[in-house]
Amino acid sequence: MLKLMKELVLGSAVILTFFIIGEAYAAEEVEQEQGSRDYREVRSEILKNIDARLESLKKHRECVSSTKDQDGLRSCMDSHREEMMKLRPNRPMDGRRGGMRGNREGRMGPGGE
Repeated sequence: MLKLMKELVLGSAVILTFFIIGEAYAAEEVEQEQGSRDYREVRSEILKNIDARLESLKKHRECVSSTKDQDGLRSCMDSHREEMMKLRPNRPMDGRRGGMRGNREGRMGPGGE
């Protein structure tokens, strides 16, 4: 009787082990599929942003090469700066980039009070 119970417990443990390993493997496969999908989406978005910036730089180059005076050059620089700011993604301030870059609202001190 004791031998039968030991075999039953051991068999149950083996079956349970295989079940747990199978679940862990399946979860890992799903995680890898989601990770590769995210990678493709991110890569596509990055390439789209690069193309938009290249197009903006081409326009800026044409504008600068066609200017005849300082005012025209300043106008090109201002319009290019505005266009590049539109292309920048809105990132949350997470402290990695050293403060409040580009966002002067809420700053204390001269000009920000």
